[in-house]
Formats: sequence, C-alpha cells, structure tokens
Amino acid sequence: MFTQLEISLKKHFAARGFSPNFTSVKVNVRFNWYTKRVMLKPQLSLLLAFTFGAGAFAQSYTVKAGDTLYGVARANALSTVQLAALNRLPANATLNVGQRLTLFNTQKSITSAAPSTTGSGSSYTVKSGDTLYGLARARGVSMSHLAALNGLPANATLNLGQNLRLSGNAVASKSSSVVQAQRAQTTLRQATARSNSYGRVRAASTRYVGIRYMYGGTGRYGLDCSGFTSSVMRDLGVRLPRTARAQYGVGRYVNRSSLREGDLVFFNTIGGVSHVGIYLGDGMMANANSYVGRVKVESMNSSYWASRFLGGRRVLG
Repeated sequence: MFTQLEISLKKHFAARGFSPNFTSVKVNVRFNWYTKRVMLKPQLSLLLAFTFGAGAFAQSYTVKAGDTLYGVARANALSTVQLAALNRLPANATLNVGQRLTLFNTQKSITSAAPSTTGSGSSYTVKSGDTLYGLARARGVSMSHLAALNGLPANATLNLGQNLRLSGNAVASKSSSVVQAQRAQTTLRQATARSNSYGRVRAASTRYVGIRYMYGGTGRYGLDCSGFTSSVMRDLGVRLPRTARAQYGVGRYVNRSSLREGDLVFFNTIGGVSHVGIYLGDGMMANANSYVGRVKVESMNSSYWASRFLGGRRVLG
C-alpha cells in the first residue's frame, strides 16, 4: 500500500508524463526539475527506486505556432533565462515554428547569452528585437555593466548586426565631441538603412495587393490578416507566429505617434487583438481586409480603424 507521500509524488510525476515506481519512501523529498536531481533534507535517508520509460525526461522541444520562450520555459519548469542560456538565445528571443529547443543540459555547465568567443573575451552579434536590458539579463550582469563594456550610454538603442563585448574591462569614456560625432555618423547610417528598408517594406507589401481574403489563408490563393503579415515579413527575412494575437507578442511596442514604415499595427475588431496590418507611413497601412474581401492599402485615420487601434509592434531593426 502506498503512503500519502508516495501517492503525492506519483501524482506529481504523472502530471508531467512520468511513471515512477517507488519501492519505499521514508522521508519527504523535493525534485529539482532543472538539475533533474532528488533533493533530500539534511541528516535524513531515502530509499527510492524509480522506473522511467525511454525518454522520460524530454531533452528537446520543437516550437509550435503561438509558443513563446516564457511559455515553453514555464511548461518545462525552467526560468526564461535558463531556457535562453541552454539554447544560446537572448532572454527576449522570438521563437520560430519548427525551431528545436534544448530543455535539459547534458553538459556540466551552461554558457549564457549565446557567446561567440573571440580571443580572450566573448562577443555577441545583435539580432532583431535585442535590447541592452535583455542581453544583460540573459548574461547575468547589470545593464550599466554591459553598456560600460561597450562604451555605450545605459539607454543605448542597439543596431542590427552590432557586435557587443560580453566580458573584459570596461571601455574608457570618450570625450563628448567624439561621442557626438559618432552618434551623428550612427544616425546617418541608421537613416540610410531605414530608408532602404522602408522601400523594401512597401514593395513587399504592395505585391500582395488584390489577392482575395480567405480565412486561414497563407498563400497566393488567399490570405487572412495574419497570413498576409507573415508572408510579407517572411519575404523580408523575419518569421512571425501564425495568428494576430501571437504576433502582438513579438518585437517591441510602439504607440501611434511613433509608428514607422514596417511596423505591425493591431486592432480590436471583434474583441481583443483580432486584426493586424503593416504600416506604410503617412497614416496608411496594407492589410488583408475581410470586409472588402482582398488585400488593400488604406488609411488608418478613418473613424473605423482609428477607434479600434490597439498599438504597434516593431519587428524590423
């Protein structure tokens, strides 16, 4: 006959898909899901015999539509930082459908924040959606420390492809004139890159204009709103989740006054996040409109769209 503790432990394991067989239990135990070890109270003994089937502890997970780093981490009893470190991802990483994630560390140690070692230190190349705060948190250091390592202000905005030092000595502060000159050059480069990017966004969006609206559609025979945004962003090298609600969790939030070409724009048409389009600038957006039955470019300033606007998300660098 099982003791109450044995029954409780069996339920705890069974809820996670395991089938343990206990020969006897003499003490209360705690199982650490991250290290996969049984933790005992000091000066107490334990007699446990576990029988697990093949693959009892899942070592990997394949990302499905709507998954987030937080959700997968929570479902597998990991913190977001731990899961990100296991997979060498930034803590605010966006997952791609079909992406394979490691859930169980088979090595003796985990290296955080996807370092690519160069020389005696480590470096990281900035990806779309990365922030100084997110990288610092994934690395386990303060934002000010990471900024100092790279000679950046604490509120710096990172650029796609920028190379960051993750270890070593802090970079000495530069004179204000040098900093201002470098900022001016950076601003010019960003403006040029943004101008080129904007032209690509408009071209990628308008090539779908006229394709009929089809609920659940993702191809040239028919598109729904999130199928349209996914197709355009895929053409631009960015993978998005399948639904409008899931896409609202990608990138960083921007309000209406800060929108720029390429931002995703979201609306509450039937309750909650229920429609998405792509901002083209000058108050215009491209979207798969179910009412008119096709992909079209239209104004966001109409009373219908303006009253239902929820916000924008920036997914392009």
